[in-house]
Amino acid sequence: MRSLGVAVIAMLLWNPLVVFDAGFVLSVLATLGIITLGGWVESWLWCFKEGILRSTAATTIAVQLFVLPALLYYTGVLSFVSVPVNIIFLPFVPLAMLLGFITGLFALIHPFIALVPAFAADTLLRAMIWLAEVSAALPQGSAIVPAFPAWLAVVVYLPLCAWAMRCYRRTVAPTVTS
Repeated sequence: MRSLGVAVIAMLLWNPLVVFDAGFVLSVLATLGIITLGGWVESWLWCFKEGILRSTAATTIAVQLFVLPALLYYTGVLSFVSVPVNIIFLPFVPLAMLLGFITGLFALIHPFIALVPAFAADTLLRAMIWLAEVSAALPQGSAIVPAFPAWLAVVVYLPLCAWAMRCYRRTVAPTVTS
């Protein structure tokens, strides 16, 4: 929590207008959701065996819970397939990032040797985009929410943040202090 707070304050000091950037707001909210609700959601996912699937599902659900009001404000789209699709995506994101990093390193040596990891990264990212497009095109996969005002998002976030902090104190904070 402290690291997130320091990062947000540093970014706001560097550029106060970043608060109006949807990417910044959604990233901060997603991180806050993982930190505060991730452990609580994981404790409720008893139907999954402890491991990568349970952790991935918990992270995805925690993020979706926390960014939903902001997403409704920014986009006006309520997705009904985002949770299962993101559970499928999430394990591949670190691999895509690693392949991109390796591509950059290899390109410093010679562009030709960067082709192999670049091809792998491109294939993985194209598959992810394809799945996103297919899921977005599903009938009844989403609904348009008309005019979700900023004030309503703020009103929703007040109890959501209070509940999330309570969940955080119950699940994560006791294990950190002991």
